[in-house]
Amino acid sequence: MGDAGTRPWSQGFPLTTQLPGGPPMLTSLEGIGPMDLRYPKPHGMPELRSTIANYYNDYYGSSIDSDNVMVFAGGKPALWAVLLFLKRDVTVRIG
Repeated sequence: MGDAGTRPWSQGFPLTTQLPGGPPMLTSLEGIGPMDLRYPKPHGMPELRSTIANYYNDYYGSSIDSDNVMVFAGGKPALWAVLLFLKRDVTVRIG
């Protein structure tokens, strides 16, 4: 799988060779541990979801729980999730 110079086990087949005229490739990263190499939580990092819920609760007087906040990598995945899992008794607000 993948072309020469790519890592096929990585999402998106990222290049592992220097781009012509580009900056040099990193050979090591300081401060990166095993926990940093995992996929993020599919519904968003807990700290971010909590911050978003607190923002709406503090500034708009809502009563949102962080368990009811989802964070997506762009609009298209969010819209697909809404369309695939929307039920009659569920309210969705996009902000």
